[in-house]
Amino acid sequence: MSDRSLVDVGLRKNRWLLAAGLLLLLYGLVEMLDCATLLLMQWGGIGNPYPSSVFQPINDLLNNSPLWMLPVFGFFAYFRLMAAVGILRNRLWGFWAAIWVETITLVFVPFLLPMAGGDALGAILIMTCLLVGYLGRRPILSEGGEHYDDGQ
Repeated sequence: MSDRSLVDVGLRKNRWLLAAGLLLLLYGLVEMLDCATLLLMQWGGIGNPYPSSVFQPINDLLNNSPLWMLPVFGFFAYFRLMAAVGILRNRLWGFWAAIWVETITLVFVPFLLPMAGGDALGAILIMTCLLVGYLGRRPILSEGGEHYDDGQ
């Protein structure tokens, strides 16, 4: 792998993992825009562009004190970008970081509906790419019915 290339040469052959890494990178950059949006909201540059949440305290925070949401948005931005770099560099820690952050996303979606509906779809798409890309065509059981062991 060239140190100057973000994407590992071997990873380019696995389209599923490449897609997951690129989606995470895009998703992390969008989260960075969300952080910038919160700052603009706090400074009065723009109003609240987010749809109303089911939970009134979240609406109150976004409307009155948007900076309180910055750690949440920053958390997801950081971990998605970190996981994207890890996956694109073909690092196992990137795979597990992505699984972790997307699982957290799916756990929190019910509390942030309806604005987190897109987050849920993105998380499901990324998780699918990760799992299909990592597990590929590995069988669940071998032909004899025993558990499959690929020697790893």
